[in-house]
Amino acid sequence: MKEKISITGNLFGKINFALQQNYVPIIKNLILTNITQEII
Repeated sequence: MKEKISITGNLFGKINFALQQNYVPIIKNLILTNITQEII
């Protein structure tokens, strides 16, 4: 199967119970890139 999308991003290095309880986003950013010439 040929790759069509590249996924990259940044997230916190340490995840703990306090972050989860305070609704702190774990993923800072998420980038989806179309690596083909066709429209997806």
